[in-house]
Amino acid sequence: MKKWALCAILLMTLPAFATIANVQSNAKWTCTGTSSPITCFVVLTTQPTTTGNLLAVWTFWQSASTYTATVADSQHNGNPTTLTYLSAVGPTLQSTSNTSAQIFYAANITGSGVGHNDTVTVTFTCVSTCTSPSITAGGIVAVEYSGADIYNPLDSVSAGYSYTTGTAMDSGTGAPANANLLVSEEG
Repeated sequence: MKKWALCAILLMTLPAFATIANVQSNAKWTCTGTSSPITCFVVLTTQPTTTGNLLAVWTFWQSASTYTATVADSQHNGNPTTLTYLSAVGPTLQSTSNTSAQIFYAANITGSGVGHNDTVTVTFTCVSTCTSPSITAGGIVAVEYSGADIYNPLDSVSAGYSYTTGTAMDSGTGAPANANLLVSEEG
């Protein structure tokens, strides 16, 4: 009896790790425009989003002008005061091609509910050298994950660019501090 009691106590004190799983994703690779701001959106259409999950958004844009990106969605997830997503990393600029990329996230989301889809919107706003603003190429990828920490899903970040060719983005070197983490790299 004492052996079983000790085993039960040990099992209850061991940390429980959730499995992080990809629930759904969608992408749009044709975001262009000749004004500021430029809005690009993608609809998560596979199924409704689920309350408590994590939404991660990767976006890129190519422009000779300097743009910033912000992300929001139709369920008002993200920072409660601004309704935009938090930046995980970036923007990372690859100067030889005038391409920038950035990763955003919203933790512990409000789900869209049965019969509804969540629309994720990226807004590009020109901040300098905007005499003739234009995004010649751009895109957005939105991914919903289950099992991520609802309070602190971001552990560490890394971004860089390729030193071998000088024209490709690179994720750099990441060193997560904790186990059972989702690794999302830019580049």
